[in-house]
Amino acid sequence: MSHLPGGRWLRFAERTFDRVTVETVIAPALADFQHEWSAAYKHGRSTFLISARWHWAVLKAIAVCLIGHIATDRHHAGRALAVRVVVVMALLVVVEFIPSARWTLAMAADHGVRLALLVKLLSLPSTVVLCIPIALFFASVFVRDRTSEGHGSSTPAAIAIVLMCTTIVFGLLMFAAPHANQAFRTVLSDAFFSRAGEPAPILRRGLAEMTLPMLNDHIAHAPSPREEARARGHRGQRFAFVALVPILGLVGLGLAGRWQSRLATLAVSVLVLALYYGWFELGSDRYGNRSFYGQWLANGLFLLFAIALLRWRPAATNATVPASE
Repeated sequence: MSHLPGGRWLRFAERTFDRVTVETVIAPALADFQHEWSAAYKHGRSTFLISARWHWAVLKAIAVCLIGHIATDRHHAGRALAVRVVVVMALLVVVEFIPSARWTLAMAADHGVRLALLVKLLSLPSTVVLCIPIALFFASVFVRDRTSEGHGSSTPAAIAIVLMCTTIVFGLLMFAAPHANQAFRTVLSDAFFSRAGEPAPILRRGLAEMTLPMLNDHIAHAPSPREEARARGHRGQRFAFVALVPILGLVGLGLAGRWQSRLATLAVSVLVLALYYGWFELGSDRYGNRSFYGQWLANGLFLLFAIALLRWRPAATNATVPASE
């Protein structure tokens, strides 16, 4: 017998936790697992139940360690990463608003500063939805794991921030942004018709203005098979965009720390992001409507890419257990 089970769990722990956690929690559990497995193997007994029980036990230990690291955040890795995400997102929002600055000034001149600010505020949720994944990606790329300096690993905190950003994007995209989009259309319509001295029409919600419950109800009571297919495709595109957030975060974590030069890291990151969004737009028609299949194809390919990057990421600790697979 040349190989013992548990090596993959150890490599995952080495890339996720600090040395103390690996050597005091994960490594002893794996050593007990390998000892029991070896004894059963030598006596010709089935090792299946032993492996299943211990894999579950190790998984629970890793989950508890993750929760503990995230909750305590002793070395403020989560706080630092969250601040970085917010700063990058704020810069992206400002950049996103620059092209529409002339339109906003014209709106202020024609309809008043208050209305112009209200319209800009109502467009903010949709802008933030687009900026969060990019901010998370670049913040993750430049995460510097400090386990070699005696500090805790940044990986648990990074995972928590990825989950938090995914939850925020889900809430904005499925609930807040549709309401804001409808209010945006209504405010503009009321302003233009009021200026013309005509009564403003009641605007029906389009697919982009429907919350997730509204969209589900629209699909269930669609006026035609074609409209049902359109609504289903739109809903699928929303979920594809939500799925993009954790995948981009994982890709960013996989790219972190691979190059000494920040310029090289930035160049590779921009290239990867451009490729991802290029695949995401694959199959779009001439009106800019994205293909449902192109989006999920991009997510699938880059999820595999993220797993490969994380799998071959250098270990953060040097803790070892007996011979492993």
